[in-house]
Amino acid sequence: MSFTRYKSKKDNLQIILNIIFVFFLYILLVNKVSYGSDNENNPADPIRLVDHIIRADADGLALNPIDNEIIHGDEEYNNYVNSILNKAEKLAITNFDSGKNHKRKIKILIHVHGGMNNFESTDKRVANLADKIMKEESDWHYPIFLSWPSGVGSTYGEQLLRIRKGVKTEPPVSYIGVPFIGMSHMGTSIGKIPENFYHHLVNSKDIVATRIGPKGWLSHIWKQAERNSGYSFCMDEFESEEKAKILCNKIYNKYFSNIETRDQSKARRSYDKLLLKGKNDLYKKTVKVLNKTLKVPDFYELCDENENKVYSPYVKRLIEKTANYRNKRFKKLTSYERMKIRRLNRLIIEENFQYEAPKSLDVYRGEFVLTKEDKFIRYPYQFVMTPIRLTIGSFAHSTFGDASWKNMKRRTSNIFYPVYFFDNRHDEGTAAGDFFQTLIDRIKIKQDENNKNVKKFEYEITLVGHSMGAIILNKVLSKYQKEWITTKSLNNIVYMAAACSISEAKDAIIPLLERNGGPDPVKHTDFFNLTLNRVAEISEPVGKYSAPSGSLLVYIDNHYEKPEMQLDRTLGTEVNILSAINVFNQIKPYVHFKSFDRKHEHIPSKHGDFNNCPFWRESFWNTDTEIGTTGLNCYPEKWLDKEN
Repeated sequence: MSFTRYKSKKDNLQIILNIIFVFFLYILLVNKVSYGSDNENNPADPIRLVDHIIRADADGLALNPIDNEIIHGDEEYNNYVNSILNKAEKLAITNFDSGKNHKRKIKILIHVHGGMNNFESTDKRVANLADKIMKEESDWHYPIFLSWPSGVGSTYGEQLLRIRKGVKTEPPVSYIGVPFIGMSHMGTSIGKIPENFYHHLVNSKDIVATRIGPKGWLSHIWKQAERNSGYSFCMDEFESEEKAKILCNKIYNKYFSNIETRDQSKARRSYDKLLLKGKNDLYKKTVKVLNKTLKVPDFYELCDENENKVYSPYVKRLIEKTANYRNKRFKKLTSYERMKIRRLNRLIIEENFQYEAPKSLDVYRGEFVLTKEDKFIRYPYQFVMTPIRLTIGSFAHSTFGDASWKNMKRRTSNIFYPVYFFDNRHDEGTAAGDFFQTLIDRIKIKQDENNKNVKKFEYEITLVGHSMGAIILNKVLSKYQKEWITTKSLNNIVYMAAACSISEAKDAIIPLLERNGGPDPVKHTDFFNLTLNRVAEISEPVGKYSAPSGSLLVYIDNHYEKPEMQLDRTLGTEVNILSAINVFNQIKPYVHFKSFDRKHEHIPSKHGDFNNCPFWRESFWNTDTEIGTTGLNCYPEKWLDKEN
């Protein structure tokens, strides 16, 4: 009996060890799908790397990208940064057109990647994109890439072996805690399986509801996002209710008063009720009338009758693309056609009543385009893999991933406040984040009209942050807020699938854009928040469908963070930002929200695709510009090869 009991315990231990072994093999498989992958080209010439890369080590200290050795001292680092800026100014002189501007304009784009990247990713980015970005005709920039180590293995390993209560401890003392912390991670991971299983079920429910319905199955935050995205006109921002009534009457009398079809009679009744109700009801009913009821007859032809109205280029393209279905009944339109018609209606009304209707929040909602491969190959395969996703996959959303995520966030702070700056174990090296201070000092020198000994340049800075790169840029915007305002050098802020919370972005961006706006249409700063299509976000395949579906941002909201309120959810998810979009009302003229159309073999359709898109082009950010040749806001996967 005793021997049997011993053998049973031994077998149980062997089973546990086998599970652990299989789990780590699974993690390796899943992480083969990199969130920051690049085209497989040869890395850049090492000499070129120093022209375009600001590199930080795990502790936040600046490195020379040729040999990855620490740059010693502030003076050496300032010389390194100024050498990059000298080359940027040289490019500006080459592209200078004296007939347009008396000052040389230097456009610098600073790209910050997110988690699950290594130094090689940035090296490839320089090799693939640096020359292309500099040679663009109108969208040229001098690109600078901020590179920091954020791989899953290195971040979890350091968290397990060295990090204790936020402090990096020295071995062998730190190693004493490894078995205790490792066992805790394993136990907590097993304990979290039911919660992870629940989140996966909710996510699966939303996927089904968005694809085949019913819409009533959608989670509350999805319904809130749907309501907010329909508010094309913010009628409650008129100075008085009377002005809103006047605009409603003008729209009706000009275009619909002489039409007696059943649809327009319904519109007339809606307007009559609208004018009798209070302010809140006026807001909702106006949106409903403008966006849904006025579809037949052709709204564009009514507006354009006998006026020969000159519309913006984007509206003209929409008019051409919707010609075949503009006068169909609304219920017969596809969701994609409805979206296009709704957008055309809103833009036409805005352009016809631009001095009377307040500008709406600038939102473009991408469409999820189903293909035959989706219906007959990917969906069935996804269904077959469900048991694995619910078992091993649920275990993957564990304390191991959470520990890695926490250390990635820690490294975003190290870039500005390196570890060794606090404990004085080392007195060498410079914070990689000091690059921004050197840049701002350089801008001030070039703007100084009293200094006759330097060439004058007009700096235009575009900040592009992908995923956790947005967390780093929030720190840049907050730390140097006064400098960005006084120099007026910050032109665009572009967040792609931002992993920061809505609250963090709000606190960093709103004060800056409020003070950096004003009446000057040239000098204000614009903020672009780019996201995946809402369905693509929650259905992104991970590990060949062996892990629960969803992008990294879905993992963060459901597993790695514990949002206490709506503003604690990630900024880079379409549903999250639309459900809380009103927090940006005070800087409405300067903010733009765009989710991309999703189609198989087009990008961006996954979280890591943004780095493979032309993130330096204004057409990529803008909500009023279609990209590609398909009429969709997405790119073929091999677009870069075709252009080259």
